[in-house]
Amino acid sequence: MPATEIVDLDALVDLIQTDQLYEDLNREAKKAGGRDGTGELPQSFFESYSAMANTNGGVILLGIEEKPKNHFSVYGLNQVRKIREDLSNTLNNKQKVSKNLLTDSDVFEVQIADKTILVIRVPRATRQEKPIYINNNPITGTYRRNYQGDYRCDESVVKRMLAEQVSDGQDKRIIPHTGIDDLHRESFHAYRNRFRITNLSHTWNNDSDIDFLTHLQGYRKDRETGEEGLTVAGLLMFGRWETITEFLPEFFLDYREIPEGSGSVRWIDRLVPDGSWSGNLFDFFQLTYRRLKRDLKSPFHLHDGQRVEDTPAEAAIREALVNTLIHADYSSSVSILVEKRVDRIIFRNPGTMRIPLELAALGGTSDCRNRALQVMFRMVGFGDQAGSGIPSIFSNWAQEQYRSPHYVESFGPDMTALTLCMIHLFPENILAYLDTTFGTSFHALSHEQKLALAFAYTDGEVTHKRIREMSGIHPSDLTKDLKILVDLGFLIPEGESRGRIYFPKNPPQGSVIQRHLTFDNGESSLSHSDGSLSHLDPSLSHSDGSLPHLDPSLSHSGDILSPSLVNTGVVPLAERIDNEMRGRKSIPREEMESFILDICSGHFQTLDDIALILHRSEKVIRNNYIRSMVQKGVLIPRYPDKKTHPDQAYIRKSP
Repeated sequence: MPATEIVDLDALVDLIQTDQLYEDLNREAKKAGGRDGTGELPQSFFESYSAMANTNGGVILLGIEEKPKNHFSVYGLNQVRKIREDLSNTLNNKQKVSKNLLTDSDVFEVQIADKTILVIRVPRATRQEKPIYINNNPITGTYRRNYQGDYRCDESVVKRMLAEQVSDGQDKRIIPHTGIDDLHRESFHAYRNRFRITNLSHTWNNDSDIDFLTHLQGYRKDRETGEEGLTVAGLLMFGRWETITEFLPEFFLDYREIPEGSGSVRWIDRLVPDGSWSGNLFDFFQLTYRRLKRDLKSPFHLHDGQRVEDTPAEAAIREALVNTLIHADYSSSVSILVEKRVDRIIFRNPGTMRIPLELAALGGTSDCRNRALQVMFRMVGFGDQAGSGIPSIFSNWAQEQYRSPHYVESFGPDMTALTLCMIHLFPENILAYLDTTFGTSFHALSHEQKLALAFAYTDGEVTHKRIREMSGIHPSDLTKDLKILVDLGFLIPEGESRGRIYFPKNPPQGSVIQRHLTFDNGESSLSHSDGSLSHLDPSLSHSDGSLPHLDPSLSHSGDILSPSLVNTGVVPLAERIDNEMRGRKSIPREEMESFILDICSGHFQTLDDIALILHRSEKVIRNNYIRSMVQKGVLIPRYPDKKTHPDQAYIRKSP
């Protein structure tokens, strides 16, 4: 639950009463029974409070019992007033909790039958408030949250949070013993030429290089100490690769173009600092932007009677690229990565968002991590300081009738990724098929219902969450729309509640969808490409034999492994499987099942991660392997009684 989201109490009650409640990144249930069973605030509450506040906010339910495992029922609280008093007293005790983020409007008493539970909404802390810690010790008392629950943060993570509190301009710091000679002159002069064209009568055009750079906050002198030199922004924007990495050894820029289907070809175009260009941000921006827009269709546009060369898609891509560069945490070991695929572009930068996405999407609020870089790009016509960057990305992408942009934040290491999916909301061939097949019954559907149906027929299967991410339809409205589509016979459901998967009832014969739903010999020629951002690699250890600072985990046929895979140490195994499968059109069932068992040894692995490693669709892996392996007892599901649980994963049975 994002920090700004209103708690849907009716939906929570419905999940509890229908035995569909589950814990996830943003939801935690606690019995809170106490020693005498009448109700007591558990000490683990404050670990969850810290974890959610330092991650993305969430909801903690008190009075909910997990019994048996993965089944939640109402236990109830008899001493609600005492628990609320203890909660308030402890949160306001600086020796126990660093800061109280809650107000009375964040705590709800909910009656279910004749029992009472407490629903507590935990907001996401701002960067100035983080870390939220317990027991008066930020190093040992700071927590974050993942899908396995709460975990204590490493000291390095805590120190980064503390640094973010006061860091209003990371890039204005002076780098000692640097000067104008450390710049890549061609890059700097190219920037000055663009500035001159963009600002013809600007007085800075007559300045010397050092004065011009000082105006841009790329060079600075400290009045108190007398120290002067390039700022971090000046070096990043115009410096030479060798000098940049001398002071920022983890700095790395990476652009890749991945061909359709990937196969044994990892990429068909790649741009990394290899000595053939400067390796700085300004040149990376120019070279990458040209590559990103060269295959875009440029329809004829008129504005006030004049032809407009810039399309909404180009504007969105340009803004996304600028945002990636100016919001990055360049002290992190995570690289800048831009990946262009046939149907989508992924932009990833180190560091999470400084304000919640829901607030940033509204516009008007800006908290840029690198304000000097922001000025440098804005002065030559790229980016905007008014906090309109994300709204403009969404609005421009919507003008092209593409699926909604999708942001994902990952923690440990921290990163933000944006996917711009270049699939139309209503692909012409899908729209024509639905129109021909269903006729007036299709026409009678609402716009949102048509959207959901188009997604299902385009992808072959969809979930409530997936449609919501691609369309922005309100969750409760979408639930009603999907029920209508099922009742009318457009979709076939599998599973229960919002973890349910929906399949098209009449997929077109011979189409991509039909091939996706039909499995010959248990194999599929389609590569795993679900458009999500869950496959972003956080490891970035930058160690490749041919080029400095290249990430070994990214050699897995161009796919980007998910944080969960990297964290479980499966990258070497993925490399081995990739090598054994390369060039082979079919794999015997026994060998494929052996691969799956190896992947799931010692750690729960999700279906999409297994499919990613094996280069098969999720449906192939689920229907042709996972189900039978679970039935044989060689794989154990995390949620055995809830097959379609959104966090379902599998582990190899211990010998």
